Amino acid sequence: MSWLTVFDNYDNPHELPHIRDFFPESPHGAILITSRHADSLQLSTDSVSGSIEVPGLAEHDAIVLLSVALGLRDQDHDEARNIVHRLGLHPLAITQAAAYIRKRKLPLSEFLEHYRKRKSAILNHTPSISQYTKRLSKANTEIAYNVFTTWELSFQQLEDEYGEDCIETKLLTLLAFFDHKDIPESFLATVVGVSSNENLSNKTKALVGWLDHFTGANDNWSKDIFEDKVFALKDLSLLQTCIKLADDSYHLSLHPLIKDVLRNAGVNDYYIMPSSSQLAMIPHVRIQEENLQEYFSGHKVGFDIKPSYKDYLKMHSCFDTFDIQVGTYNLSHCLQALLLFQEILGQEHMFTCQAMGLLAATYRKQGNYDQAQILEEQVLELYQKNPDSTHLDKIRVTGNLAATYRCQGKHTQAQELKEQVLRCHQEMSGLKHPNTLRAMANLAVTYCDQGKYTQAQELEEQVLHCFQEVFGLEYPKILRAKENLAFTYYIQGKYNEAWELEEQTLGLSQKLLGARHPDTLRAIGILASTYYRLGQKARAISMMTEASNQLTETLGAMHPDVVACRRELTSWVRYETADAETETPDSE
Repeated sequence: MSWLTVFDNYDNPHELPHIRDFFPESPHGAILITSRHADSLQLSTDSVSGSIEVPGLAEHDAIVLLSVALGLRDQDHDEARNIVHRLGLHPLAITQAAAYIRKRKLPLSEFLEHYRKRKSAILNHTPSISQYTKRLSKANTEIAYNVFTTWELSFQQLEDEYGEDCIETKLLTLLAFFDHKDIPESFLATVVGVSSNENLSNKTKALVGWLDHFTGANDNWSKDIFEDKVFALKDLSLLQTCIKLADDSYHLSLHPLIKDVLRNAGVNDYYIMPSSSQLAMIPHVRIQEENLQEYFSGHKVGFDIKPSYKDYLKMHSCFDTFDIQVGTYNLSHCLQALLLFQEILGQEHMFTCQAMGLLAATYRKQGNYDQAQILEEQVLELYQKNPDSTHLDKIRVTGNLAATYRCQGKHTQAQELKEQVLRCHQEMSGLKHPNTLRAMANLAVTYCDQGKYTQAQELEEQVLHCFQEVFGLEYPKILRAKENLAFTYYIQGKYNEAWELEEQTLGLSQKLLGARHPDTLRAIGILASTYYRLGQKARAISMMTEASNQLTETLGAMHPDVVACRRELTSWVRYETADAETETPDSE
């Protein structure tokens, strides 16, 4: 008679190294071992045909699993497909999501937005009656499996093998802050020597200074050390793929749920590429875009059956957003993207709306507020009519239009829209969510514009306190929070309080954004104004001259910020010259 013996969850071979002692010796049966650990392959008599790698579910099977669990109809197929792919085709995650949707009686169309806001609650959700249990450590009683606990097993094993706070754990956490599908080794290799780089903030050094462990004898990137750490993660199934290309470089990918687990499991640090690195990437990104334009030239017919075109259009949006973030404000590029979207997708498509919004933002950054207003009002109208747009999309576009109204001096209209945006974010996300805090800060600016300084100061102090409490002292959004509060102090004549915040803002801006970023240059001009009010006039004139010259190079001579700097600088110089002439004694 044939037999089958199953060793399930043999995830830590080091805890049971003599497992072969338990193998039956009869030749009439089979042994099945399930494991996350690559060392278990050594137990197979044939390492090739004797092992089967179990990937995620096939798309069809994943959709069927969700459909059966929720009793979905055929018309729900597209929503179901989006959900299972967002969950990485992971059967346990799909089962948990279905249980969560049933319990909450959540419409299927709202799940992804709900998941975006409440990943931790959903991935930790375990049905009351669960057939999957596991003991997480020798001291723990058995608990029911959920997505968090399944990955926690591997994280715990990683620490057991390599120690707490090991380089392998740090590397995995850092990878979770990249796009999960393709992370090139070169992204990490360029950061070698970060600990001794004087241009980086202490926060950045603390976050990624450990990458210096990957340096060899000549302080160069060591592929051998990197391989050791990568294969340690691969052995525990913590990397989804690890591919070595012809140029000898590795490209890694994570399961999307590992990203979600890591970023929701008490990881409060953030990882931001330095501004200098972002700017250095621009020429290479532009060349790739030109290559694609040449490749697709003359092939616009049949767009609907060419998914690569859609990737190309998405890429345009990414470039536009990147331009705005690094302060290059490439108007011609935004126009080109919008015209392409309109031609291929039509005026009301979501991609077209996004391209219009990015073009409007670029107009606003360049000081062309009237053009920005026209586009943003069109975008808001299109979003309100488009059934595919989310509530968050509409709030975001409303906030952008309010910002343009404020730049135009239409403070009443700006206040109405900003109060509306703040209410929506408070209802959706709570008082300490970044979206709520940004909305609060934006409203405070408009209060200040209207002379409502007490209300503005109260909001801005609340925003700054919450940002520091939740995200730490060097969170990028603190730059704007400090700048806004400093201006409110300044306009009320509280120059010493303003000076203290402005010094902090400039130092942080130089660290996070770089010395030539427009926001850093504006911070120099703002601090110069306060120095002038405090009587340090020579220093103020020198700083304002520096800010004015560099902003002119970056934004152009006609940009409103440049015009404002030069106007104030001219008035100072004229006043100081007249004052000096008055004090000159008469010649005898």
